[in-house]
Amino acid sequence: MDEETSVVWIDLLHLMLQGVILAAVLAMLLMNPLKTQADQSPGQMKIELRWEGDNDVDLWTLAPGAKSAVGYSHKTDHGMALLRDDLGPSADADSLDYEIATAMIVRPGLYVVNAHLFRNRDGVFPVHLRLKVSILPNGARDWVQIASLTPTLLREGQELTLIRFRLDDKGQLIQGSENDLPTQLRSAS
Repeated sequence: MDEETSVVWIDLLHLMLQGVILAAVLAMLLMNPLKTQADQSPGQMKIELRWEGDNDVDLWTLAPGAKSAVGYSHKTDHGMALLRDDLGPSADADSLDYEIATAMIVRPGLYVVNAHLFRNRDGVFPVHLRLKVSILPNGARDWVQIASLTPTLLREGQELTLIRFRLDDKGQLIQGSENDLPTQLRSAS
């Protein structure tokens, strides 16, 4: 085989190999489609707590079936997880004041969400909070906001139940189940 013929055969083999690789990549994409925004969420429930000032506010949550509450000293239990523990502007690298907890799957039953004012460094009261609870019900593609509250903390060390609510077996809020009956989570852990 002369040099020209071997170059043609090598080029043909490279093109065939590239075609096989392209076909394999396309087949994998068809078998595993790109994820949507909802698919990339950290779970099926987001609990976001925000505040201002030089404060260390702690988010505490309790999921149905959990043995203990989730907070800064116990970051996961029964699918619920504290994703961000904010220590206040004096201790954090950023100036954002918020904590976020998520539930990987929404289970039927009672959920409890508390805030605890661990430390108030600037001495300004009341400490205004903003709470948002959103769920991604089973099979849904869009987040559903089930609570948006603006409570206040009046003293250092105060633990306040922000909301208690129930979800059904389809991940839907049971209407009328929302309340703020005091439930200690931090001290109960």
